[in-house]
Amino acid sequence: MTRYIIIGAGAVGASLAAELETQAIPYVLVGRGAQIAHIAKHGLSYRRAAENRIVRLNTADTAAPPPLRRGDVLILAVKAQDVEATTAFWAWREVEGAGFASGLPLVTLQNGLAAEDIALRRFDRVYAASIRIPARYTVIGEVVVGGEPNVGIVALGCYPAGLDDTALSIVADLTKAGYLAEARPDSFVPCSGSSWPTPCPPQSTHRIATSPTTPFHQSSSLPEPVAGSLIERRVSLPQRLWQNAWLRKGLILIFLAIMWEVVARLQGNDLLLPSFAATLRALFDDIGNGIIPGRAANSIDILVKGYVAGVVLAFVLTSLAVSSQLGRDFLSTLTSMLNRCRRSRFYRSGSCGSGWAREALSLC
Repeated sequence: MTRYIIIGAGAVGASLAAELETQAIPYVLVGRGAQIAHIAKHGLSYRRAAENRIVRLNTADTAAPPPLRRGDVLILAVKAQDVEATTAFWAWREVEGAGFASGLPLVTLQNGLAAEDIALRRFDRVYAASIRIPARYTVIGEVVVGGEPNVGIVALGCYPAGLDDTALSIVADLTKAGYLAEARPDSFVPCSGSSWPTPCPPQSTHRIATSPTTPFHQSSSLPEPVAGSLIERRVSLPQRLWQNAWLRKGLILIFLAIMWEVVARLQGNDLLLPSFAATLRALFDDIGNGIIPGRAANSIDILVKGYVAGVVLAFVLTSLAVSSQLGRDFLSTLTSMLNRCRRSRFYRSGSCGSGWAREALSLC
């Protein structure tokens, strides 16, 4: 049975180890520093949306890596900047009765773009895996995963292209471990390396249904151009004008103004519904005689004074709350009172507080 050597005990590596432990899939989590020491001694605090639990994991420190054997799969779950040093360290590790680790499958479980090329310099069989997982590791010995019901999304295939039995087996184990995993070849060419136990078959043999939302650059094949297809089409002047949002909205406003004018004339009551033309005329008259500018200036003056008073009051209340316990209690009480009034809609009913409070609120 395949054993996975997970290199890197961060959010991606530790969460994968926890899921493999849950499904009884053989693995070893290899890390360094305080993180792996804490997990080895106390277990991993594994937090998910449905449960929080302590998971005891099979661990090993990078200073004393586990013996490798035939059939192991290395999973590279380190930061992109550590790929060079990590692959150099592991490529020449001895495999029991099978040469060196450079002949073992290596999975780059990352979102970086350069890890595969770096790994291919030292490893014969590289499997590119892109993972999307809402996980974080900010506390020693603890990993939080927000994905539910799936842990994360993984797309995996041979690098630079193709599929083989090993890729399909890894995807099957990831699916069993709770990941939404998919085997994806990038083209019809076989995987690199000529001495594989099972060469990569053509794409049609292991075609996996893909989501319609798959990015175009990850598509396994490109459509052939249709002979005689129209690449460029001349757009007429009315069509170009209609593509402008300002023109469409302007026409809507003109239509509404016409409907307003028609309804007002049919109503025949300027007091109840003045016409659009009469409203427009009154607007320009009041702008010309200074009524609207004066009232606008008065409104702006009140708003500025209100904002200044609010800033000063906020500064005073905050200083009071920071400086003393009594100030914090006073601010908390005011906040609770005003929130209660707002939730209960007492401002509208006029039943919040005493008569002078209702009178003050009615002025706002």
